[in-house]
Amino acid sequence: MSMQMFDAIMGASVLIIPLLMYYMYYEHANFSFKYFGMLLLPLSVAAWICWNYVKNGIKRDMENARCGGTLRRGIPHHGMLMVVGISFMLALVLWVAQVVISINMRMEQAAVAFGIANVATNFMLIGITQLMTYVERDYSTTIDEAFN
Repeated sequence: MSMQMFDAIMGASVLIIPLLMYYMYYEHANFSFKYFGMLLLPLSVAAWICWNYVKNGIKRDMENARCGGTLRRGIPHHGMLMVVGISFMLALVLWVAQVVISINMRMEQAAVAFGIANVATNFMLIGITQLMTYVERDYSTTIDEAFN
């Protein structure tokens, strides 16, 4: 459940951008439209790819733990992933609101800044998840079958 929440965060960050770009096009916010298309959309896709790399590593370690093998990285605690995931899901809503309000107020540079902040936040989220896998490396090597 917690990794699906992170999938939703990364996927929504990518899929919301074309909708925001359509709104920018409609509002004639060409500066924001250009930067969202040329900079933020590719960076969001890159973040999604990075997340899939981290997620696949966690899944491999879960399978290794299930089979009694050793962990390559580690398995972060699902509670940490849930709390962080919920807060970032709420932050996505705020990000969309910030961009829409910035475009309405003709503050295109602010809309781009909010977009850059969202992408940076996604990369930090991926980085801290990767760090937590290293922190939890030698702690848990068993997986409860009831929760899979």
